[in-house]
Amino acid sequence: MKRTLLLSIAVIVVVVAIIVAANWRVVSMLAIPPHEGALAESWETSNQLFRVRVDRHYEENGGFVPGAYYVFRSAPTGSDAWHDFMMFRHDDPVPIPHDQVRFVNDRIGFVFMGWMYAVTTDSGATW
Repeated sequence: MKRTLLLSIAVIVVVVAIIVAANWRVVSMLAIPPHEGALAESWETSNQLFRVRVDRHYEENGGFVPGAYYVFRSAPTGSDAWHDFMMFRHDDPVPIPHDQVRFVNDRIGFVFMGWMYAVTTDSGATW
């Protein structure tokens, strides 16, 4: 009786291990959340006082149809002191939206994507 029980448990463990190994992609999607991956595309625009850069990153572990992460950064003109001020995850890896980054004047600018919006009134120092 004890030997039969141990043999049954061993068979169940082997079958479950085979199922997990055969479906590792699905199992990993459930165990590891989606996250920002490698850089796919970058675009930059500027005015007299500050610059805005948008980086599109591949979505790692995003499921069967992964999307993309869009990171918005700003820096003073002539500087490489970039700081991130907004990140947006899109369900689809659409191209960087160039028309959604706008400058009103040298101090005021805004960006928007999806339901997110950021504005600066001090040349990108704060958003």
